[in-house]
Amino acid sequence: ETEYKLICNQRSWFNDTLIAFYQELIAQQRNKSSTNLILVNPSIVSLLKLSSTMNDVRVLCIDIGLSDCKMALFPVNDHNDPFSMSIQGTHWSLLVFVKDKSICEHEWIHCDSMLNSSNLKSARLLQSRIHSCFSTNSSIP
Repeated sequence: ETEYKLICNQRSWFNDTLIAFYQELIAQQRNKSSTNLILVNPSIVSLLKLSSTMNDVRVLCIDIGLSDCKMALFPVNDHNDPFSMSIQGTHWSLLVFVKDKSICEHEWIHCDSMLNSSNLKSARLLQSRIHSCFSTNSSIP
């Protein structure tokens, strides 16, 4: 209920709680068994971006089903401190992962409402960490 009130308040800032809440609303409206589209929770995105080991990144990618999806949406913020307990940043953007299984290729699209925002650095970091999971076989092991 608190998240719903925040969404309705036009003066509230977007945050990870609101994004996760909205993702859950979307998930309830669509077929949960479908793996074509994955909406990645902001806390998982933060773990992927700031994890200390690539093995952790691989395990997370497997757990969220990245190897089976056609598209994944990653809400990205500019928070880059792995030692902070908060995942709050000052700006959010969207990193879209699109995979074409027929040709074993994938594409990344970064959607940001601010030109030259600090999120580009965060999006590139996330992209490179996830991309390394695909570098050996074009799929997650």
